[in-house]
Amino acid sequence: MINKKTFNAVIMFMLIFSFFKTSSAQRATARFLLWNPSATSMAKGGVGVSFYENATSAYFNPANLTELEQFEIIGTYVKPMPFFDNIVHSYVAGSFKIQNIGYFSISGNLFWKAKQIILNEESYLMKKINRGYFFSWQAKISYAFDLNEWLSLGIGLGYLHYYLSDSRTGTEGKEAISNVFMIDIGILAKHLFKGATIKLNDNELPDYIRKITSGRNRTGVNIGLSLNNLGPAISMADESQSDPLPLRLLAGSTYWLLSNNYINFALSAEAEMHFYEDDFFQVFRTGGEFTLLRFLSFRNGYVFALNNKRNSFYTWGMGLNFKFLSINISRYNYTLKPSWHYGSTFKWEF
Repeated sequence: MINKKTFNAVIMFMLIFSFFKTSSAQRATARFLLWNPSATSMAKGGVGVSFYENATSAYFNPANLTELEQFEIIGTYVKPMPFFDNIVHSYVAGSFKIQNIGYFSISGNLFWKAKQIILNEESYLMKKINRGYFFSWQAKISYAFDLNEWLSLGIGLGYLHYYLSDSRTGTEGKEAISNVFMIDIGILAKHLFKGATIKLNDNELPDYIRKITSGRNRTGVNIGLSLNNLGPAISMADESQSDPLPLRLLAGSTYWLLSNNYINFALSAEAEMHFYEDDFFQVFRTGGEFTLLRFLSFRNGYVFALNNKRNSFYTWGMGLNFKFLSINISRYNYTLKPSWHYGSTFKWEF
């Protein structure tokens, strides 16, 4: 039976969800917060709410932190629009566990965008070209804990510094800069239906493999639910023309079809729903990962944009998992030109 803590947690999440669904839709700002920072996730179609095993996990679902086994530091780098060479997105994070208290993550979501051409207000001719970059960022601290052996809760508190322009705008003559606080809330049901995983023969790995790699075999099904970017509207020079944060709900599941010491195969599916668009149900993602000897991973996925099928695309990638370091790459064609996405993780066992 579901205990009282579990029941209260689910009811609280459903109330928050229903409140924001009934609120009016409006075009959101600070949309770089929706850009997936993980090369591992993007190789699998962008899934991540129901399972993620490095320090990027709190980006998708803070409750995912309870799946981590090691102290980790991660950094990623991507040019999300390759034909705009001056737009860069990066993500850095560290995760750790404090015994008998819970799991923690500290992260930074970083976005550089080149400064724009300034027009003359009277003639609309070019006035000047600004040099350098606008730098927007989000800093976040996340916390997760286990309610019981199969259910975890997580919460993240973020601070957003959004820099739209250094030009004086409006009658107040202010720069277009805004700072707001936001939160993430997540639930993770994990390792359900363990008997549904095919295990085959589970011989021990050779010593030379165990010395260079790490990880554990997963079984069963995970189900994740997360509400991201919950906070007040952003206003720049004119407070009457504020825009909402890119509030979204992620819901998904991961199923370990095959798991033993030599090979692992997992399938994931996930829905991404936006509160700030007219079409509520926006994106459906699927992905798979095949891992050999816990060391070499091959990944593939598909992003299906329900509101505009032309924005759908395939993804693929691979990764190397060493004992203290993992290196991952992904390739996808989100825009007019394909993107290469890179990520690496330093890890140390708790």
